[in-house]
Amino acid sequence: MKSKSGKKRSTFDIFSNLTEDLLKSWNSQENPPKQYIAGRRVHHGTVGTILTGTGLASVVVSLLSEDEKTKRATEELSQIFCGIGIPLMVDDINDAPEWFRFRRQEEDFQNRQTDF
Repeated sequence: MKSKSGKKRSTFDIFSNLTEDLLKSWNSQENPPKQYIAGRRVHHGTVGTILTGTGLASVVVSLLSEDEKTKRATEELSQIFCGIGIPLMVDDINDAPEWFRFRRQEEDFQNRQTDF
């Protein structure tokens, strides 16, 4: 895919821009819903950290691989994971202390009541 200037855009840029657009849409809601898995709050910064860590691990695989096909594939995967993960972390940086607490839904609701 090419940018407006005609240069080929990196996979990282494509996925980063897509993620930023989705975050803008999500954050434009008056009261965006909180996400829970098995009754535990999951912050998008948590998801971003996991994706970025996976992307960085794939860089290591790429560096250690002698097979060119594997190198290209893992480099591409790294750009995808980091392109999604980094904007998620940046957008949720204010909640960073909460990222890995995985509060129960009831606890999360009580904390929001006392925050105001």
